[in-house]
Amino acid sequence: MRYKPMSNGFLKVRFSLVCASCVGMILFSFSSCIPEMKIDDWVGEHYKSSFPPKPVASNPAVLIDNTFEIKDTTKASVTNKWEAKKTPLVVYSKWHFLNVCQISENIAATKFNTAIQYYSSKKPLKDKLVGHTLELTINSIPHGFYHDDKGSAFLFFGSEDLYVKPDKKNLIVEYRYLTGDKVDKKGTITITDINKSYEQTQGGSTKKWTNDYLDQYDECLVKMSKSFVDKLVSEIQ
Repeated sequence: MRYKPMSNGFLKVRFSLVCASCVGMILFSFSSCIPEMKIDDWVGEHYKSSFPPKPVASNPAVLIDNTFEIKDTTKASVTNKWEAKKTPLVVYSKWHFLNVCQISENIAATKFNTAIQYYSSKKPLKDKLVGHTLELTINSIPHGFYHDDKGSAFLFFGSEDLYVKPDKKNLIVEYRYLTGDKVDKKGTITITDINKSYEQTQGGSTKKWTNDYLDQYDECLVKMSKSFVDKLVSEIQ
């Protein structure tokens, strides 16, 4: 019995499948598994002119403390890998990388402190401090975000979704409003975290859109501090 040789068509199909598999594996291998150290480098560069934070010129009528321990005063952030999943198959691959970055609480607390000291010299808070002192204790403040990368590749086609997402944490501050040693008013004020996710949809480097997120984070801390002052003034009237 003579065997009939395989047709060129079969060879072309098999060759196409091999090429498709190679393309899928290339897309898979270049998916954005960003090293934790690289994210910390970007955060450090963003805050290079303000870290370690310099002492804030303070109003003697305003005392600010916090309840959390600042674990490392030498780093602007600490990033850890939370999840790393890869599924490499012949013609289909998918991945999910998730890193969480904790910005130094020292940076966050200093930004809040700077904003409060600024508003303490402006009306209406300035008027409220005449003959009074204000003691503030920060219990919670936003200081983290996620790098989230999900993608898949099938034959010659691939897709990838890249996000920087806030690690949602409200601003929670206890206050005591005093005349001398007498406590006239005390309470706790909570301001909802207003940070939003950033999606890399318009191209650009991962470093750039991480920096864009950090710009937003800085602005949100100032806005949340202002919201705290507004609520504080309404409570101590």
